Formats: sequence, C-alpha cells, structure tokens
Amino acid sequence: LKVALKAADAAGKVTRKYFRMTVDDMKLELKEDESPVTIADKEAEQAMRDVIENYFPEHTIYGEEFGAHLPGRESGTDDAKLVWVLDPIDGTKSFITGKPLFGTLVSLVYDGEPILGIIDQPILGERWVGVKGETTKFNDKTIKVRQCDSLSSSYLYATSPDMFQGSTALSFEHLCTKVSPPF
Repeated sequence: LKVALKAADAAGKVTRKYFRMTVDDMKLELKEDESPVTIADKEAEQAMRDVIENYFPEHTIYGEEFGAHLPGRESGTDDAKLVWVLDPIDGTKSFITGKPLFGTLVSLVYDGEPILGIIDQPILGERWVGVKGETTKFNDKTIKVRQCDSLSSSYLYATSPDMFQGSTALSFEHLCTKVSPPF
C-alpha cells in the first residue's frame, strides 16, 4: 500500500504542475484511438513507474500511456503474478479543459485478481483506497455504499453519455431507464 500511495503522490505532483496550463504548454497530442494525451499524462505515468520500479523492479507494470513493462519476459502479462495497472490522468478531457474532475488510478493485481486500488483526485485532495479484505477508505476515513436492494433504487452517473458508442450506448440508455435519479 505504501508504494501505491507514493505512486499516486508522484503522479499528483506532476498533474498539479500542468493543471490549467495552455493546451500548447501541455503539448496535446491525439493517440491512435483519437483520445487526447498530454505531456502531463506521460510524465505522471513515468513518475509512478519510477516509484514502483524503485521498490519492486521485478513487478510487471501496465500503464495507459506506455503499455507493459515486463521484466524478464518478451510479452504478455498473463503469466505475471503481480501486475501494476496505471492510468495517470483518467479524464484527460476534463484535465485539458481545466475541470478538476479527473483522477489518477493505481491498482495492483495478484494472479489475475485485483488486491489494491486507488482513485486519487489531486486537485480536489480526494483519495479513495481499497485493499482486498479491508474496508474502503476515503481520505483515511472508512466508507461504505448505501443500502440498495434493487436496480430501480440505485443511482447511475457517467461523465458524459457521449462516451458510449454503438451497442454500449444502447445498453447505457437502457440502464438509465432502470435506475433512480440521484435526488
């Protein structure tokens, strides 16, 4: 957990440095899938990788911007026991438009099963930490979900319904008709 928290802290330091800079200063590019990426995404992921590799050089790291680092293997993460999964800026569109509604995601997977996850919002100073077998924490305080006995009494939120395409858009629209509005 200590290393995961340090990785999130390292990413936050980078993203705070670039937050609300001009798009030119962020060196905005489009990836192959047409999604945006900035120098902040790349530097933040590298900062997280540096932290993890310093403590655990033998662990596999799979990141949003640089793909997989596989110590001692040619390819594939399937046979790796421990895999770190990183997204330095989940919500790059929010980031580049100056909205603080993005987060850094850090997870650790053991033998195919997630055992640790962090959602860190460095601008808002909010952090969720989940560890297998332990209660989830929000800013170091124990949290839990509200009681919800059916889909119709549950809430649903997405950053934008436009993020869904094709059959997933239809599935999202259908799901929206089955849940309650959050008010």
